[in-house]
Amino acid sequence: MPWAYWQVAANSYVIDEEGVVLSDVVPPEGAPIIQDLSNPVRLVAGDHVDADAVSLAQKLLQQVPQAVAQNIAGFEYSLDKGLTVLTEAGYRVVMGDSQNMAYKLAVWKGVEGKLGQETMSGHVLDVRFEQRPSYQ
Repeated sequence: MPWAYWQVAANSYVIDEEGVVLSDVVPPEGAPIIQDLSNPVRLVAGDHVDADAVSLAQKLLQQVPQAVAQNIAGFEYSLDKGLTVLTEAGYRVVMGDSQNMAYKLAVWKGVEGKLGQETMSGHVLDVRFEQRPSYQ
């Protein structure tokens, strides 16, 4: 079943919930877009994109609005950083992979609670490394 778009440069590919590229289908209106910043290859039906990133995006769409009181504007993916969340408040959160997601959400909520959304706008919070979150 079509779930989202995996975008590589100017090309958008429809993917299912497991990260398989589909053809001749359209995902539901308002489907998420994951912008792949590191993959210049052309994809064809049946190819697989990063399944962990796709699974993490699904979980974040469900949990972030309640856990952090923040809406997701989009996602970016790169081989070196994994999945990054773009927030409607104008900042990014580098999540990496799906490991320790509850911890990462708790750190995110704590940093946003301390700094505030307005202060975080235009910045990047990296929660990939346990005990060493960074804010730029």
